[in-house]
Amino acid sequence: MSDDDIERFHIAEWYGLPFADLTDKQRAEFARYKVGKVMPKAEIERLEALEAKSASGSLTKTEEKRLDHLAAKLESQNSRLKPCPFRTDIRDPVCTKAGGVCSLRLYSGADDKIGEVAGKRGRIRALCPYRFHQDDIVFQDIGQALLGDANPVQIAAILILAHFWVSDEFELIFRRV
Repeated sequence: MSDDDIERFHIAEWYGLPFADLTDKQRAEFARYKVGKVMPKAEIERLEALEAKSASGSLTKTEEKRLDHLAAKLESQNSRLKPCPFRTDIRDPVCTKAGGVCSLRLYSGADDKIGEVAGKRGRIRALCPYRFHQDDIVFQDIGQALLGDANPVQIAAILILAHFWVSDEFELIFRRV
């Protein structure tokens, strides 16, 4: 790196694709793209249940209509929205993150000679939660380092900075602090 070189973070992956591999046309398209409304997870699960039931040939007329409606809705979604290669919790995942930036990386250079920084400093930094959770790699690495187990049991987030009390109706009430 010369004295004229500058280092800056910039997009590493955009809508699941390496930024360096994108054409100018693709970059312009991605910059104009707006994330659209997606099917709720419950509707996708209902679609899967109806498809399974349809395979056995036991759908009612109402269920057939619902299956057709949900299948058309998913097809429309997939034709309009950008897929997310890192999301594994639902079928036909699409990007729901405004701007679509999955990760950043450090670049270095001057004028028109800019490239990725090599070594540890040039590693990709995940921004999107789905990219961060990709293939549970981070959990495997942490589990191995801290517990000696690459497949630790994962639990959901715990509200450790919260007050809770029982109301007069014996409902558990949480308030974040």
